[in-house]
Amino acid sequence: MRRKDTTAEAALSPAAITGSETLDNTLAITREHIPAVRAIEADSNDCLCYRCAARVPSPHVALPKPADLSHGRLKIDDASVEVIEGAFGRRIILKSPNGRRQVQPFRMRLRAKMGIAFSAWLTVTALSFFAWPGMWLLGWVIVGLVCSAFLWNRWATALRPSADCSAIDTVWRELVPKIQHSKPLIALCRASIGCGSTQHRSKTLRRLIERTLEECEIGTGDSQLLATARILRAFDSNKEKTCGIAGVFEPFFAGELPAAYAEAAAQTVIESSAMPPGDLKRLRILLLAAAFESGFGPLDIPRLLKPLRFLRALMAPAEVEPLCELYSLWQGVPKDAGANTGTATGLFELAANTPALTKKVLARWPDALLRIQLPESLQKGIGEVVLTSRGLFLDNLLIEANDPSIEIERSPTGSGWYIAVGHQKVSVDRKPPMKIANVLAAWLEYCSVNLLAASQRDTLCNPEKLQQFTVQSLAECPQCGTANVVIAGGVGERLP
Repeated sequence: MRRKDTTAEAALSPAAITGSETLDNTLAITREHIPAVRAIEADSNDCLCYRCAARVPSPHVALPKPADLSHGRLKIDDASVEVIEGAFGRRIILKSPNGRRQVQPFRMRLRAKMGIAFSAWLTVTALSFFAWPGMWLLGWVIVGLVCSAFLWNRWATALRPSADCSAIDTVWRELVPKIQHSKPLIALCRASIGCGSTQHRSKTLRRLIERTLEECEIGTGDSQLLATARILRAFDSNKEKTCGIAGVFEPFFAGELPAAYAEAAAQTVIESSAMPPGDLKRLRILLLAAAFESGFGPLDIPRLLKPLRFLRALMAPAEVEPLCELYSLWQGVPKDAGANTGTATGLFELAANTPALTKKVLARWPDALLRIQLPESLQKGIGEVVLTSRGLFLDNLLIEANDPSIEIERSPTGSGWYIAVGHQKVSVDRKPPMKIANVLAAWLEYCSVNLLAASQRDTLCNPEKLQQFTVQSLAECPQCGTANVVIAGGVGERLP
């Protein structure tokens, strides 16, 4: 006999769905609203009205999907490109938005052709000369030319871009200047991430960004196109990509561009799958730094991100307490915990200046706050020392504020040493100085007082600035006319 599931009904309460205490008490999500809740979960851009439980459409327009690109065929709007492989080369069939159809042969740059031909001829003639030194000059030159022609054909085929990349490059070169609508350009920008020649489209992309930015400044531009184009330029850059992507979001936090801009940028990054997990963790730290720099407090971050589905997923807001600790860390890093006890590097400084080390630290300690570098005499043989929101890590050994004292113990076999805290132990290569126990305890106490406790004393929210951003997610219920702050995939909320 099947037992009745009461937990599902309990989970349908407004507070359970939104986690908010500001919900209007007149709303009671009952069994008759279950289909509506499930429909919202399937299409998570909309929400339910907090007063009448009607469906409220999101004010943020959905971002167009990436252009369809497969096997050298690319279609955007009324234009299309098809790359066909033939026995004697590659042909490109181009259809313009006006319906004009033209066929182009694939052309490699002249410098590349000459370089390949000369390299092949020089290689073959040199080998021919050393293999048959008695041949006449004309003989081994002819042999070199014949063999180099064959090698040139093979090398040119191997070095030319794939059919998909050729299609992308052709569209940027031939069609982008003729396309006037923003949706096909957004789809093209999303499809171009990680595909095609970044050099071929750099000038066209720069002009597109400049034109769209000018239109946005006078109120006629598409902020979603500006966001996707800037994200594409950041991926195309030869410089450090993660910092470039974080810089794309700075105009949003500064209030210069709307929430639709940030949502489009975040959705482009997430759905491109072009960033490894380590870079995404580092990007989150850089985005938090940009938000703090713009005047947001740690209590504002979850409220700011609640209506923004993709930016919330990208920044992965933690609980309020770790955000407060990060905010205190952003305000200032303790330099030392007394004389000759080393220095500390904050997580924000690590993320901005040392990408590889940041990814290594966040992979082992996702809640890291400080990386502590002890003096050389103490650091040797004990591994990394990292302060996290849980306590102080000495390699894999966690030391908390209420733990017993740190002790140095000899291995029972007599072949090594341990640093012990209660029942936890970590092995070290050699006997550490006795001073290490006092130094680690001093760091833990100092950081607890000067860093973690500071989160309880500072101003942690900015209601006026937060409300300027929240009103961008307001939408009117089509049934009762109530203004809702649209919470994607849940129940709307009243404007604070």
